[in-house]
Amino acid sequence: MLIESSSTASRTVVFVLGMHRSGTSLTTGILNALGVALSEDLMPPTQDNAKGYFESVSIANIHDQILRVLGSAWNASTSEKPFPDQWWTLPAVQPFKAQLKDLVRREVASVPGIWGFKDPRTARLLPLWNGIIEELGLDARFVLVARHPRDVAKSLLKRDGMDGTLAEQLWLEHTVDALTHGKKRLRAIVEYTRWFDDPIGEAKYMISSLGLPMPADDKLREVIASLVSDELRHNKTEQPACLLPFSRELYEALTARDAQKIDMLAQLFEVSRTYTYKVIAQEKRRDHDTETPAAKAQISLQEMQRRVDWKEDVDEEEIRAHLQSSNAAVRRLAHLSLVKTLMRRGLEHAGSAAALEDYQQQSTLDFISALATLSDVDVPLIEMLKQVGIRAIAAGKIDEGFKWLEEACVRAVITGQCRDPRSRRAFKYAHDAEIDKTLEHVAARFTPPAFAQRAPGARRRMIVVCSKIVDQDAPSLVTVERAKGFRDLGFDVRVLSTGFGGTHGKESRTAAKFARLGIPWINAPKAKPTEQVASIVAYMNENPADVAVFMPSSIDLVAKLLGCVGIAPVQSWDNRALEPLAGKYDLINQSLSPEQEQHTAWPGRSRYTGAYVAMGDEIDAALPLPRQAFGVPDDAIVLATFGRIEKCANLEYLEPVTAVLAGEPQAWLVFAGPDDRGQWPMLEAHFKRTGVISRVRYLGNRQSDGPSLLKSIDIYCDSYPWPGGQSLLDAMEAGVAIAAMRRAPDRDLDPTGHNPTSAVAEVLLNGVVPLADAGDAKGFTELIRRYVADPQLRAQAGSALRRKAVTECSMAESNRRYGELLAALVDEKSGAASSVQQAVS
Repeated sequence: MLIESSSTASRTVVFVLGMHRSGTSLTTGILNALGVALSEDLMPPTQDNAKGYFESVSIANIHDQILRVLGSAWNASTSEKPFPDQWWTLPAVQPFKAQLKDLVRREVASVPGIWGFKDPRTARLLPLWNGIIEELGLDARFVLVARHPRDVAKSLLKRDGMDGTLAEQLWLEHTVDALTHGKKRLRAIVEYTRWFDDPIGEAKYMISSLGLPMPADDKLREVIASLVSDELRHNKTEQPACLLPFSRELYEALTARDAQKIDMLAQLFEVSRTYTYKVIAQEKRRDHDTETPAAKAQISLQEMQRRVDWKEDVDEEEIRAHLQSSNAAVRRLAHLSLVKTLMRRGLEHAGSAAALEDYQQQSTLDFISALATLSDVDVPLIEMLKQVGIRAIAAGKIDEGFKWLEEACVRAVITGQCRDPRSRRAFKYAHDAEIDKTLEHVAARFTPPAFAQRAPGARRRMIVVCSKIVDQDAPSLVTVERAKGFRDLGFDVRVLSTGFGGTHGKESRTAAKFARLGIPWINAPKAKPTEQVASIVAYMNENPADVAVFMPSSIDLVAKLLGCVGIAPVQSWDNRALEPLAGKYDLINQSLSPEQEQHTAWPGRSRYTGAYVAMGDEIDAALPLPRQAFGVPDDAIVLATFGRIEKCANLEYLEPVTAVLAGEPQAWLVFAGPDDRGQWPMLEAHFKRTGVISRVRYLGNRQSDGPSLLKSIDIYCDSYPWPGGQSLLDAMEAGVAIAAMRRAPDRDLDPTGHNPTSAVAEVLLNGVVPLADAGDAKGFTELIRRYVADPQLRAQAGSALRRKAVTECSMAESNRRYGELLAALVDEKSGAASSVQQAVS
């Protein structure tokens, strides 16, 4: 096997293996404290793991997808349903292998020392990982964490309600898989209870066995004291009773580190998996014969309606009373909730079938499309569109493949912004490494423009690439203001719109503004993607630029393809939502926080130039609207949330604001912003059911008089868990009190950990105004209520927020820093000797 990357060859990596609830988190935390670097996107602590999981969200997500493709899950027995033979070679698995390779390559390259990770699913997927390790030329060292199987079972019973016999079977499978497929790289076997009985001795054994530098005893004691505590020692088994063959013997051999006995027992279990599963089946039958299962409690009518609204499943047993109701409307709702549940389940099974068929059976693809039309879940359809698109491009059908990939991305963003948990999972496809890498392959078919040498003393010519230029659209407004700022800094600026999402013509207000500014605006011709890219490359040949600034939608595939082709000597991506994962970029401009310079897929190229208010001048000049203009009494306390309505269509936001309206008669709630997904009727139905609709107003998309509307409200209520961006900055500039929650790390909103989409509110507001804790609906409610009750508190908060907006969030200052970076890069590539300050003067 050829080693693919010299940057990873011979680099040491540490894998922590073991069953769920076995102590892998504690072991990984200790390794991390002793210098083993972990991924940035670690799963946040929970009540079940208060000190943290030390587990990469990205790797866990990819592992879950692989298990779904194999028709399995983390809690499914491979004795009952084995993986297909040579499963790691299946075509459906290869895209996930590529994602893992790219991730490991980036992670290892980003740290100077040893990198490591843990995910209990790894033990089951080691045949795939062994191939990745060999192809990347890594020096991989495994440590296996062993805990008494009955303690593991008790912990899983408490956390997940898992059957004890199944839990023990899973312990056996995970442990034996680690021993069988990780044998030649297994360096250490750590026993969980020793972390409490002899932590220093266990740490020294692990460090020595892994061949890691041995720290001083003082350092070891400091690390142990910070991570090991008796409160972690739950469910300790006093006697070694086990339910299945091999469990006790294997655990005792692991504890004794008896290599010969461990190997013998692992081999015995491999040949007896089916028999061991029969023991489980017998236990289940015995339980069924001797116990009468309790009837499922009937859920309330309100709970059934809530599940319909938020795409949650029902069981026929728990709605039987409603199915038999004398009220026809109740029966209708019950049947609707059940059929939606069955459709979702059918769609998910169809998606798994298509993956196992490598998306080659048209009948299955048609079935997915038909079910998705009727269902309210998009993920299996999006995955299908993506795979069909990638395969079409691989077969040379570029334009056809683009059509499928673009539809997948559009559905991902639209569906992902619907805040129910099922829809949120779709958003990961808006930041998909496979799609971006496919664009890189397509780019090789195009010849980049011939970059002309800039004449001495000539102005630096810039092309700003965006998706759409549309009136009443915040991204279009930001593009115009950026272009104006670069022009003011001395760049010769042109704007090119790909037309993705639609673009207004010369009669629009935005076109008139470009004309007033003297900035040429070019609309790319509507055509097939390959034709459109070819025409833009031809235009750049005739009108060469020194620098291209990409400000498109993160799912504008034509713009991303242009970035991969390379249309200017210097290229920058303006990261307003999600970074690209491929392309020829010299600079990734970050605008959320300085930490993004390190939390990035582009180390060394990622630079922070500051958050900015795009409409600062308009907001400062605006006058309040009269309250009667939007149907609110003059003496009302007006709460408001602006921006895409989809961001508000979730209970985490709706329940707190509804509680405030219900308890504060003077409070009114105003929404303004686009509703492309048609979510307002759902919100309206919620407010009707809760009896507060009379004090709720939806004003439509109000971009034109948005500054005046901001001056007319009292409290801005941030959406959650997807917070506002420009809408928060606008409210700060307007001096409005803001109620918001801290970041809830969300693997669906932040699929790679490089782009903290859910962190905006905390980054902008922390230390300026009080914030509710992540997901704390009661705390969020009380925060809003305090603002409602205290006008002085509102005024103080508004003043503090405006002060930060004016002093730290200036678009002119952000443009200046950005322009200096771009000018320096142009000078460097052109060999010019002029200074950065001269470049932008």
